[in-house]
Amino acid sequence: MNSSDSVSIEAVRAKVVSLIIQCPIDGNPASCQIHDKRSLSFSEKFEWLKSLPDTELQNMYSIHCECLKANGYQA
Repeated sequence: MNSSDSVSIEAVRAKVVSLIIQCPIDGNPASCQIHDKRSLSFSEKFEWLKSLPDTELQNMYSIHCECLKANGYQA
């Protein structure tokens, strides 16, 4: 079971909303899966997020949790 299995899609969506603003590790690292999306306007960011299917949001959250762990943070 991965970190996102026990988290509701609403909680995942809220976390991804915060991630689109800034990475909790380093602002906007180039290696981040949503690095390019952070340069969008506020409304473009949220339009993009609204367009994502739940499965993609879950995948993004899982990758985020793996990245946190790889960088010594608790997911």
